[in-house]
Amino acid sequence: MERLRAHGVRLERGAAVEAATVQRFHVQEKTVAERVFQGRNEVTMQGGWEEVATGDLSRLEAGGELVAPDDWWVVPMDQPLARLAFLLLEPRSDDGLAAWGLVDPWIGDAFPVLRLVSDR
Repeated sequence: MERLRAHGVRLERGAAVEAATVQRFHVQEKTVAERVFQGRNEVTMQGGWEEVATGDLSRLEAGGELVAPDDWWVVPMDQPLARLAFLLLEPRSDDGLAAWGLVDPWIGDAFPVLRLVSDR
């Protein structure tokens, strides 16, 4: 979250959402570049988003795992830096936090960002 704040992205503490559709990205392939670029080895991820839950995120479990932990954060998309936030958090982005090696899930793991597709 510190990286998002450093870029000026507004964050809010996660609140109970009565009904929501949530997606999670599962990493199927990860490649780390051999050559260093600007002090880091670029990371490329392949995988896909899948719907994991629909319901109250504060209580809902999917596959035995709490969908939204107690300390979750929301990045509102109604802010001037919404596109930047999306770029930084997208696991397949060329300039995202994952590409710079700042988010490093293992192959087969879920990327630690949930995508709130809809809330009602």
